[in-house]
Amino acid sequence: MATSSPTPHYQHIHILLLHLFFFSFVFLASTICLAAAATTTTTHTSITASSSAAAALPTYVFAFGDSNTDTGNSPIADPADDGDVLRYPFGMTWPGEGAGRRCDGRLVIDWLCLLAFGGSLLPPHLGPSGTGSGGSGSGGSGPSGQNYAVSGSAALDPRALEEVAGLTSSTPDSLDVQAGWFEAGAVYGVDRDGTSLVFFGENGGNDLHFALREGRPDDFIRARLMPSVIAAMTAQLDRILSVDLGPAPITRVVIQGQFPIGCLPSYVIGRRAQRGSAPSD
Repeated sequence: MATSSPTPHYQHIHILLLHLFFFSFVFLASTICLAAAATTTTTHTSITASSSAAAALPTYVFAFGDSNTDTGNSPIADPADDGDVLRYPFGMTWPGEGAGRRCDGRLVIDWLCLLAFGGSLLPPHLGPSGTGSGGSGSGGSGPSGQNYAVSGSAALDPRALEEVAGLTSSTPDSLDVQAGWFEAGAVYGVDRDGTSLVFFGENGGNDLHFALREGRPDDFIRARLMPSVIAAMTAQLDRILSVDLGPAPITRVVIQGQFPIGCLPSYVIGRRAQRGSAPSD
C-alpha cells in the first residue's frame, strides 16, 4: 500500500534502527563490530504459489552495497585491481567460472531474486544490460532492475573518509556514487503500481575495515568515524527512496545486516597486540 510520499515517521524508523544497532554493538562487543540491522518492508505479503502472492512480487529490484552485493560492477569499473573476480576460484560452485562476484557462488541478492522474487538475477549497472533503472534481469521471469553495488565501496565518499578519519578508500564508487547512478538512470513510469523494492545491502563495512586495518583506536572509531558513517547511510537511503519512479513512492525496503567485522581473527589478534595483551584460546 502506497502513500503520496514517504512519511517522516518512516524515515525516522531507519535513522533509529541504525543508531540503535550501533550502540548495541558498542555495549556488547569488546572489539569494533558493526551491529546487524534488518528491516522488512512496510508493504509485504507471504510468498506462496498462489496467483495473488505472485502478483505482489516486486516489479523492479534495485540493489546497493559493497562486495557482499556486487554482481559484476567492480571488474568493469577497475579491471586492473578487480579483474581477478572473473577468474577461478571465484564462481567455482556457480556458474563454474568467475562471474564478477567475490564469492565461490551466489550472493544473498542472487538467492533472494531466485527464491523470493521470481527467478531473475539483477544485472550489474555498469554491464551491457545495466543501462538505466529499467534494465532487464538475466534469466527467469522475475523482476527487472539494477545492481549498483561495487566491491570495496564505503558509506563515506573518499573525500569525507579522508577528512573524517584520515583514511583512503579502495574505490571512488562509494554509496553516494551508487545513489547518483540510480537517480541519473531513473525513468518515471517504470513502476506504476508501487511494487519496486530497494535492497540496501551491507554498507559501512569497508569504512570499518579501513579504520581497523590502519590501527585507528576504538574510541576514535566509536566517537568520530561511526557517527559519520551512520549519517551517510541514512542520507543516501533517504535519497534513494525519494527517487520518483511512478505515481507511488518506493516503500519496500530490505536492509541487510553487517557481520561482526571486529571479530575477524586477524583484527582480534591485531587489536590485542596493539593493546599489549596476548591473544587467548
